[in-house]
Amino acid sequence: MDAAWALPESPYDLLGVADDCSTADVKKAYRDMARLFHPDRNTDAKDIETRTAHFLKIKKAYETLQDPGSRKLYDGCLLARERLVRKNLYKYAVSNTPEFRDVVDAQFADAVLDPERDVAGDALVLCCESCGAPSKFRCSICDRLVCAFCQLKQHAFDGIPPHYPAKYTPRYRRQIESDGRLRRLLDHQKEVGDRPWAKSDSDRVSARRRVALLKKKSDGDDRAPLSLTYGWCQTQACVYVAVFVPGLCADDDAVRVALTNNRLSVGPRHGQPIVDQPLSNQAMGALECVVFGSAEVALVRAQKANLGEVWRELFEGDSLLLRDAGDHDQHVWWRDSGEDFREPEPTFGVDVFVPRNCKVEDLEVELTARHLSVKVEGWGVFRRHWAYTCRSDEASWHLLDDDGRRKVRVDCRFRGLPTNGPKTKEPDAVPKDAVKQLFVEDTDDYSTLAVAQVGAWLDVGATFSKEEDLLPAAQKLLKAMRRERPREDRKKPLEPPFSSLDVDLEDVRRWHSRESILREDAWVSSHAPSTKTAASVYEAPLPPPPSISREITTFAWDEQGSTVKLYLSLGQFVDELVSSDVSVRFSSGSVRVRIGDLTFERKLFAPVKPSKCGFKVHEERCCVVVSLRKKRKEEVWPSLVADVNADPCAA
Repeated sequence: MDAAWALPESPYDLLGVADDCSTADVKKAYRDMARLFHPDRNTDAKDIETRTAHFLKIKKAYETLQDPGSRKLYDGCLLARERLVRKNLYKYAVSNTPEFRDVVDAQFADAVLDPERDVAGDALVLCCESCGAPSKFRCSICDRLVCAFCQLKQHAFDGIPPHYPAKYTPRYRRQIESDGRLRRLLDHQKEVGDRPWAKSDSDRVSARRRVALLKKKSDGDDRAPLSLTYGWCQTQACVYVAVFVPGLCADDDAVRVALTNNRLSVGPRHGQPIVDQPLSNQAMGALECVVFGSAEVALVRAQKANLGEVWRELFEGDSLLLRDAGDHDQHVWWRDSGEDFREPEPTFGVDVFVPRNCKVEDLEVELTARHLSVKVEGWGVFRRHWAYTCRSDEASWHLLDDDGRRKVRVDCRFRGLPTNGPKTKEPDAVPKDAVKQLFVEDTDDYSTLAVAQVGAWLDVGATFSKEEDLLPAAQKLLKAMRRERPREDRKKPLEPPFSSLDVDLEDVRRWHSRESILREDAWVSSHAPSTKTAASVYEAPLPPPPSISREITTFAWDEQGSTVKLYLSLGQFVDELVSSDVSVRFSSGSVRVRIGDLTFERKLFAPVKPSKCGFKVHEERCCVVVSLRKKRKEEVWPSLVADVNADPCAA
């Protein structure tokens, strides 16, 4: 930095005291310095002029620090000047501009921004965020400072792909928003995939949260945070475990891998292990590790002690096939396509496959707002955590047969689903492709599942799976590995990362399916055969719900312009009405009110705006008033409830 922009000497440095010193320390330091530099005590000194000038600085520093008010003001100004001048962030930002005001603490804002005192000065540097040269304007696409030189080349900030800077004016900003230039850039980023320049501020915050998540210890009841850090798959001879290690580089020596007493430990060379858990099955001590530095993932290959044994979970305490990248369909989920696409809370279905001949008496289903657990006696436990808050009070499950397989089907709704957002025709509607995963454990934010598949595929080739059948992230990783090779070698097969094993392997999927059928046969034979017919499984009564719902049949309503009021009097049903017991669910074509075991649900005569609807509870009168906002304000409602027998084509 040029000397013209340098900070003056600090009063603390002149007196030789710390920033947090007391007033007595300041006074003592001033006396010691005055004995050395006071003109009356050094009349015979040759450099009397220099000493006198330095004494004046010491005196001014003492006057600044001995008064609490002036010292507090200086500390605030020093903080602002350090941020603005030393870091070379601003240019021509006088003390009353918004740029300067943003970096000054609120307690010093009045004093610093006083034009008469001009405490901080008005020669602060506003610089380009790409090269550091003095800036002239902001880019209207990414809102970054740009200099005259950088406006001639492309730049990239905040996850926006490379683009030429555009001058920031309100008119040009509106033009960019109207023609969709920024949207096209972001769509292009999704097509070409992630790039090093496309790291947004939210990505950096997410990375810090990932590191904090790894440091958090998970208890025995909630294994979701731990399961996010690893992924695994298997063949007849080996198990491939991919572990996310923050800050990992492309150096195999940066990872510490150990297998002691069948306990696998993987982590950085200098630091706490990321994964330190006992394996569910026996493994041999020969471990091999490969580092994927770009993904910060360490891939470990462990040989099975029993060749051909199927591992149903990796660590002790895990649920069935938790974080298994082998694409074994233990469960599937879907969205109900029969519902209106404008439904704010659509219905989702989850199928958990169980052994054939499984009866309701063999099941223990736990369905809460946080997780789903299906336990089959003698078979295992399927446990997953919801990615969104489940409405467990409205969820249900039942046992059925489909395509020769028996499964537990769960129907549920969720809160907090991504919607279209404001400024759209249907702000509360959930887009069809908005929900990517229904369970937290199925996400692959750290690419551990993809790396595990890549490691197994490179080791055994098509025996594990065809390349086109791998996860999309795994296929993208393989393409990136080929691009890093010289052009003449890109069509050659990729080299396996591990040493070869003298074992003849069959197709992994065929092997896993055969072993699963044998295990299922063993489970069926171990249970006493039922004397009932196959259809009796469905005739057996399901576990009763927590309470039997009663329907409210009487109501009153009136129309008030664009609003329709619904009145529910509950005095004949409850002795005391509590506001916390009342829940109301709105959709574009129906309304549902639930008070304990009481339920009122009707299909409305005309569409409404769910985001504009509301309700109020009158506890003293045992009454609930529901306010419905019409979607078409001028439409007159002859009745509240839609006529289910009306001909939709009669109009």
